[in-house]
Amino acid sequence: MIPFPGITMAQSTMNRVQELKNTLVQLLSINRDQTRLNLK
Repeated sequence: MIPFPGITMAQSTMNRVQELKNTLVQLLSINRDQTRLNLK
Protein backbone atom coordinates (compact mmCIF):
# COMPACT_ATOMS: atom_id res chain seq x y z
CA MET A 1 0.00 0.00 0.00
CA ILE A 2 1.35 3.40 -1.01
CA PRO A 3 1.09 6.02 1.74
CA PHE A 4 -0.42 9.36 0.82
CA PRO A 5 2.23 12.00 -0.02
CA GLY A 6 0.58 14.39 2.45
CA ILE A 7 1.00 11.92 5.31
CA THR A 8 4.68 11.24 4.57
CA MET A 9 5.28 14.98 4.21
CA ALA A 10 3.68 15.62 7.60
CA GLN A 11 5.68 12.76 9.07
CA SER A 12 9.01 14.08 7.82
CA THR A 13 8.05 17.59 8.93
CA MET A 14 7.24 16.28 12.41
CA ASN A 15 10.58 14.47 12.49
CA ARG A 16 12.39 17.64 11.49
CA VAL A 17 10.55 19.63 14.16
CA GLN A 18 11.50 16.98 16.72
CA GLU A 19 15.16 17.20 15.71
CA LEU A 20 15.08 21.00 15.94
CA LYS A 21 13.50 20.77 19.39
CA ASN A 22 16.19 18.34 20.55
CA THR A 23 18.91 20.65 19.23
CA LEU A 24 17.33 23.60 21.04
CA VAL A 25 17.17 21.65 24.30
CA GLN A 26 20.85 20.70 23.97
CA LEU A 27 21.84 24.31 23.27
CA LEU A 28 19.81 25.52 26.24
CA SER A 29 21.36 22.99 28.62
CA ILE A 30 24.85 23.92 27.36
CA ASN A 31 23.99 27.58 27.95
CA ARG A 32 22.79 26.75 31.48
CA ASP A 33 26.05 24.94 32.22
CA GLN A 34 28.06 27.90 30.89
CA THR A 35 26.08 30.31 33.07
CA ARG A 36 26.63 28.10 36.11
CA LEU A 37 30.38 28.07 35.41
CA ASN A 38 30.43 31.83 34.96
CA LEU A 39 28.61 32.41 38.25
CA LYS A 40 31.22 30.53 40.24
